[in-house]
Amino acid sequence: MWVLSLTACAVDVELTETTQAIVDDGGCPTWGCGGNSPEIDTYGFHELHELGAQNLEGFWIESVSRYGTPYDHPDVTGSTLVVRNADGSVAVSANNIDGTIMRIRHALTGNLYELRVTAHARMPYWADPTVTTPTYLLEWRQPIPDPSGTMPAWRNVCSHPGGINTDGWINPGHAVLFDDDRIDAEHKIVTGQARNWFNIGCAGHALAKQHLTGHTRAASATLGISTTYADRTANLKMLAADYCGTGHAFTVAGIDLHWRDRYGWYSTIGYGEAIEARWTESGASCLNTPRVIASPTSLSVERFGTSLSDFQDALRAEGCLPRPCTPSTWGLAYPYDGAHVVSANY
Repeated sequence: MWVLSLTACAVDVELTETTQAIVDDGGCPTWGCGGNSPEIDTYGFHELHELGAQNLEGFWIESVSRYGTPYDHPDVTGSTLVVRNADGSVAVSANNIDGTIMRIRHALTGNLYELRVTAHARMPYWADPTVTTPTYLLEWRQPIPDPSGTMPAWRNVCSHPGGINTDGWINPGHAVLFDDDRIDAEHKIVTGQARNWFNIGCAGHALAKQHLTGHTRAASATLGISTTYADRTANLKMLAADYCGTGHAFTVAGIDLHWRDRYGWYSTIGYGEAIEARWTESGASCLNTPRVIASPTSLSVERFGTSLSDFQDALRAEGCLPRPCTPSTWGLAYPYDGAHVVSANY
């Protein structure tokens, strides 16, 4: 019988070598091993401020231009990027955004980088495939020529473009943008909204899925639906497999998973499928077989092994071991049991 333990006290367990590897970060980024996170020069980040405030990782937008013509600032409205003049008028429209370059400074190193919009497209929201959202191919470089005068090659901002299972919905080199949501990446919490901030979610990344399933302010406004911060946080914790609600991502990229939110905006769970977990803003309110144990990949085996017992020990070490989900399969009886999202293995 599993015991629910959500206290702040550490749970005393004897850690095996495999369990210790699960508990340790092991060099994995904030969102989990193999994640397609946005990064510049190995510095991961997920948000930028349109008017030049510094983000948590020390990046800020110093200037913006297109083909050598300077403008005042970029502006993500909803999920659409334009460039504006100082008086607020649109200088570069959404349809002409390719070729726009943001010059970005990094506080820790003082290094200057260029972030270019190389291409843009559109794709359907998962929550409503009749409505589309823009996607962008974003690339970066340091504008420092080599001794021959040749500038360095542009590199994709997404750390693993093309290497992520995106279910055929989004160009694997692209990212989605969405405005205003403030997200605590370390703890996987949607903390509120603030103007002039925008988020970057690469294909396959939790933030892209968050947007595509309708759990951002921008998506809600476009789709005419409503999500609370608690709803958005619950969805984010499900995507990241943050079972204990501490921000620790117990997953890797490319794991097979079905899920359904309580509004039915996005639902891939079939009748009788094995429930993995039910999710609230605090993490998993119940848990059966974790996704990396139910649907292992070479990356998940390397990171988490294959032992359910070791995985449970790692959860205890993190401070929780959610009770089993009952019923254990998806059906009509108690499908959500107070949760916002239910995930299922298949």
